[in-house]
Amino acid sequence: MNAPEIINNDIVAELPPSKGNPRNSEGDFEKLKDGSILFGYCRYHGTSAADDDDCDIAGLISHDEGRTFSETPLLAKASDHGVKNIMSVSLERLKNGQLVLFYLCKSGKRSKVYLRRANDDESAFGKPELCVGLKK
Repeated sequence: MNAPEIINNDIVAELPPSKGNPRNSEGDFEKLKDGSILFGYCRYHGTSAADDDDCDIAGLISHDEGRTFSETPLLAKASDHGVKNIMSVSLERLKNGQLVLFYLCKSGKRSKVYLRRANDDESAFGKPELCVGLKK
């Protein structure tokens, strides 16, 4: 596959830290079936930006081939796992065409890998499924 041609260097979305959002971190892009582009990233909340502090997975979506992006509802919340930090976002299109969100759930010094499968409209993800880690 040939890489897309870069036409300009315009900044189409900025995610600077702000009060209540001290850090935004790693993310991943995936093209959706309708042609839009989803960007999932780690969005810290609270007052601290340390690696193990409060963090959920947020999303931005572009309906104009990446020229502009707008916010989506949270893609995954740490509170769904009873922890304060989820991170290391990866969006993947499976061979069967389904979109999957992978991420790490941090609990103390242990981490577990979870996935969520996209619903039919690909704008929301289903319940977390444990991929790697010990079940309690």
